[in-house]
Amino acid sequence: MEVRVRVPRPEDALSARLRRSAIHPRLISCRPYVRDGRTRLLRWFDLQGSPGEIARFVEEMRSANSGGEQTRISMGGGRAALRAIGPMPKFCAAVFGSGGICVSCPLLSTADDRSRVRARVLLSRDAGAARFGPALEARDAGAVAIEKTGTFRPRSPRTPRQEQALRMAFHLGLYAYPRRATLAEVARALGVGRSATLELLRRAVSDLVARQLVAFHGADDRF
Repeated sequence: MEVRVRVPRPEDALSARLRRSAIHPRLISCRPYVRDGRTRLLRWFDLQGSPGEIARFVEEMRSANSGGEQTRISMGGGRAALRAIGPMPKFCAAVFGSGGICVSCPLLSTADDRSRVRARVLLSRDAGAARFGPALEARDAGAVAIEKTGTFRPRSPRTPRQEQALRMAFHLGLYAYPRRATLAEVARALGVGRSATLELLRRAVSDLVARQLVAFHGADDRF
C-alpha cells in the first residue's frame, strides 16, 4: 500500500548541499548500512549539470567538513555518480524499520515550505502498515501527518525493486561497453545476493525489451 505523509524535513548535510547546488540530483537507491554496530544511510545518486557545475560540487564535497559523510564520486562530462554513507535520519529509520521504501525522497524535496515536506512510502498491507506508526513514534521522527493511504499503482508493470535494480545496474555501468561494473558490485550496492540481483535484472530487462518491441512493431507480436 502507499502512504502519503507530511513530515518535518529530515535534514542532513549532503542533502542540504545538493539543494543549494545548481545540479540536478536523482536518487537511484538507498538502504541501511551497518558497520561496527552502527546503522547509517547508504545512498547512490546520479548527478546532472554542466561540467563546470559538477566540478565545483565535487571540489566542495572534497574540501567541506562532511559531518560524518563518506563519499565517492566518479565524473564524466556533465554527469557524476555519487555514493554517500552518512547518518541515518529518524524518518528513514522508521521507514526501513517497517520494511518500507520511499517513492519520493523527503530529504531532497525542494518544496517552498522549508520546515515540512511530503513523502510517499510503500508498505506491505499487513505487518508493514501496522509497524509504521509505532516506528515513527519510537524514533521520535517528529509530528508526522498521514494525509492519504491507498493502493499503490505503479506506472509500469515492473516492481519498485526491479526498477531500482535496473537503474543501479545502468548507472554503475553493468550495461556499458566496456563494462564498468560487475554483477557482484551491483548486488553489493543493492544489499542483496548475486542470484537475487540477477533475477531482478532479468525480469526488469525482459519487461523493458517486450514493451520496446511492442512499441516498435505495434500490438501484433508476430515480429
